[in-house]
Amino acid sequence: MSGTLNTLTTEEAALSLGVTPSRVRQMIRAGKLPATRFGKAHLIFEKDLALVQERPLGRPPNAKTHVIATPNAIDITLKLNQSFREAKEADEASQKTTKKRSTKK
Repeated sequence: MSGTLNTLTTEEAALSLGVTPSRVRQMIRAGKLPATRFGKAHLIFEKDLALVQERPLGRPPNAKTHVIATPNAIDITLKLNQSFREAKEADEASQKTTKKRSTKK
């Protein structure tokens, strides 16, 4: 056979991918990166790194907290902010009036 299959450890794969060895093990557990168990270590074929090379960076958005801003949501937020501002101004005006009355007595 003319071609050999190069294998990497999780640490070597991590260096090649620009991630931590822990992240490589997570990708293996998730089934995104094929690997062979050899004792306590995982061996990864170098050619298999291409399977995870084009992954998006960072954490995926959390479905519970990820909010997509829609025009309706923006309008509602702007209206709420305006209402809060008006309520705050009315409260401040009321407090000024109360202070003026208390100083006149």
